[in-house]
Amino acid sequence: MNNLEYERTFTRIARDTIVQIASTYEAPQYWQKRKDIGLKLQEELNKELQKAFAHCVFFQILRVNLPDTFDVSIVNTQVEMQNKRMKQFEQEAIRIMKEIEVLKSETERQIKTINAEAQAEQYKILKEADVHLYMKILLFIFFFQKKQNKIKEQSYKKCY
Repeated sequence: MNNLEYERTFTRIARDTIVQIASTYEAPQYWQKRKDIGLKLQEELNKELQKAFAHCVFFQILRVNLPDTFDVSIVNTQVEMQNKRMKQFEQEAIRIMKEIEVLKSETERQIKTINAEAQAEQYKILKEADVHLYMKILLFIFFFQKKQNKIKEQSYKKCY
């Protein structure tokens, strides 16, 4: 190998390897798996360059020349994927909002139940207090009348 030809040799090795490996991928994959494809290209490039006692330290896909129809197709596919994800997020948000509404309804029902039970308990306590008070009043009246009757009896006995 002529020392002046090494650059062309490395370029040829790189071009041939890149074309060979790149042809194994479909156009949309360059959009979806760009980093993985770049790593695979660098790995294969190093295998071939090693035969010429060279090594590729860094490799990056800067540009992929695809027909315009592929570019448009890839962009449309990505837009569709983003729209699909947006719809999924919207559906998730709606689901969460529905769950919140259900929880809110359940909580409001529990509050109404607790309030109704509290009112019933309050009513019961007040009625028991009324009965207790009424019983005290009746006892008071009973003892008062008994005492009145005793006084009348004593007065009556004194008179006769």
